[in-house]
Amino acid sequence: MTVETGGAADLRRVRPRRRALRWVLATMVVLVIAVLVAAVLMIRDALTARDALQDAAAQVPAVEETLRTGLFEESGRSMTDAPELIALQEQTAIARDATDGVLWDLASYLPVIGPSVDAVQRVAAALDDLAADVLPALAATADAAAATSRTDDGGIDLAPLAAVAGQASAARVTLDEARAELDQVDPTRIRTELVEPLVALDARLDQLAGITATAERVTTLLPPMLGADEPRQYLLLGMNNGELRAAGGIPGALTLMAVEDGRVTIEKQAASGDVGPFEESVVPLDPEEEAAYSERIGRFVQDVTATPEFTTTGAAAAEMWARSQGETVDGVVATDPVALSFLLEVTGPVQVPLPEEVAAAVGSDSVEVGAENVVDLLLRRVYDTLQPEEADQLFAAVAAATFAGITSSDMEVSAVLPAFQRAAAQHRLLTWSADPDEQDLLTGTLIAGTFGAERTADAVGVFLEDTRVGKMSAYLDVELDLARSVCTGDGRLDTVAVTLTNRLDRETARDLPFYVAGPEDDPRRGDVVVNLTAAGPQGGGAPALTQDGAPVGGSSLAVHGRQNTTIGVTLRPGRTTTIEVAVPASAAAARGEGTGVPGRLEVWSTPTASTSGLRELEVPFCG
Repeated sequence: MTVETGGAADLRRVRPRRRALRWVLATMVVLVIAVLVAAVLMIRDALTARDALQDAAAQVPAVEETLRTGLFEESGRSMTDAPELIALQEQTAIARDATDGVLWDLASYLPVIGPSVDAVQRVAAALDDLAADVLPALAATADAAAATSRTDDGGIDLAPLAAVAGQASAARVTLDEARAELDQVDPTRIRTELVEPLVALDARLDQLAGITATAERVTTLLPPMLGADEPRQYLLLGMNNGELRAAGGIPGALTLMAVEDGRVTIEKQAASGDVGPFEESVVPLDPEEEAAYSERIGRFVQDVTATPEFTTTGAAAAEMWARSQGETVDGVVATDPVALSFLLEVTGPVQVPLPEEVAAAVGSDSVEVGAENVVDLLLRRVYDTLQPEEADQLFAAVAAATFAGITSSDMEVSAVLPAFQRAAAQHRLLTWSADPDEQDLLTGTLIAGTFGAERTADAVGVFLEDTRVGKMSAYLDVELDLARSVCTGDGRLDTVAVTLTNRLDRETARDLPFYVAGPEDDPRRGDVVVNLTAAGPQGGGAPALTQDGAPVGGSSLAVHGRQNTTIGVTLRPGRTTTIEVAVPASAAAARGEGTGVPGRLEVWSTPTASTSGLRELEVPFCG
């Protein structure tokens, strides 16, 4: 009896356990089926995303070509409606939708495959943001640039550019956010086949970041700086490459320009002798800059370009003009005869009316100046008949006539822009704004001349300064190139070769005025005498110099986190010398992960009559 009762009780206890086991088994089966279904769905979505991303990658070159054509050629159609861009947007949207959702979000937390799933999601999202927001903003900027034209009164219709400023700024923010998202991906934790596309996308976004920042600056800065909101006044420094300073030539001619609605008028012209000198610096100087270039950069207008930092130059020149002429300016612009030649290629020769003193000296009321003769005229021939002060007046007159030509109502804006771009790319066109917000946006751009900016941290510098009173730099030929670049345990060692030639012969030197070649009884008459300063990357080591194969020592100073080495160089007429500057690059820069363009060494130098002020030299990847 007891046995039967115990058996029934045991049976009642077993049945619930069996039912629980069946539920567990059933649940596991359902979960397995769910996982399999999820896997199948994810595989399906992954294949869809893969195909879409492959199609998108194939569309990118066509889109870039379309944007390039829209920016620099007459395309005759709207870039925002380009079929290439629309096709790219369709494919990136498909890829993003296919990799978005609960299944993908959950899978991103799984071990082993989670980081790769997360990387695919981030890449698809970044590409879609690029196609949906960034590229349309660049296309809109291209359309706005194409729509920028002359007004009936000779100004520039800046409304199209101003209208897309908000879109360009939003695109820059979107791109920064996309780059930040991709920075969260650890390449060491994802599948190897994903690493190369991720690196390629990172590089592409880095390139687009520069383009997008330029679009934002152009649309945000250009309208107000050209007087769209209110009239502006700018001080134009005419840099004379015949007497070199680090940022270019000595400022000889100064011109006050008024700008309103894109119209430029000349208000006043002055020679450097009309401005200063001052008993003490007119602006506070950075102690390191003052130690390197002396307080003269804040006391003498002729020396404001002795520093490669145009922020210092602009502020000092503006204050000097205000104190000597009683007029406050909204900014400072600097250019040189070579840049004028670029503009004259567009306008054609201009007839320059001469100031009374100059006209009396040359025996003519005007002179024709064109791209072929302007450099030789302003740097050399002018001193055959004119005194330095009169030469400065002629420089100012030529600059005024050239600007009048490019701002005439029959000159298309699109025709002039490439000449300005060419001048800026050679650091022959520099700009400083008195408005702090505008200056912040300018910092790091080609026209800002900000060697100390974060963007140029990996750049190096080779600067020249004429140390004699005269104009002998007009006869100095400069060649700059990469001698070699080798990988080291610490990164990379780059050696830049700078070849200097005094192309004046002794016979010609005897015929030059004393204020060009030096006093007649001076044994150094006709010599080119310059200081060469080599500047390393920010936070890097000091440059090592050799001259014609022999090591040379020089004075060393730290300026804005860079180690500078300076030597003196004297060249007799007809002589040539080669200085090699060996500069260590950081490990990050050597890997292509620094602030510059991967595989490129950016070299800032003094723009001369023969050499650009900015070069990008091809270097190897190390590490």
